[in-house]
Amino acid sequence: MMNPFQISGPGGAYEAKNIEEGMHVRMEMPGIDKEDVKVLISYGTIIIKGEGKKESTYEDSGRTYSANIEICSNSYEAQSMEANMKNGVLRMLIPKSKTPQKVTGSNYEIKVK
Repeated sequence: MMNPFQISGPGGAYEAKNIEEGMHVRMEMPGIDKEDVKVLISYGTIIIKGEGKKESTYEDSGRTYSANIEICSNSYEAQSMEANMKNGVLRMLIPKSKTPQKVTGSNYEIKVK
């Protein structure tokens, strides 16, 4: 059975689900530590990048994961989002906005806990 919330892209797959508090996003990134994950916000787009280290001399590079998630920036407070990484799974909660938000060109980096 296909998961209706599963969104797949060239860099990885993630699940996004609207809940009462906002939007919950889950992205599996096996082999990646929280120190190797960057979550950025730019013009209403959440950019997720994770890059692991090479595990052997036979590999050209380590594991890499990426995703761009466009959100309705006047409906969510992306700057207030929480991001947690545990056991190779990134979980984020993007809170709903109580008042309409303006889209800004500013870039924000969200600390992954």
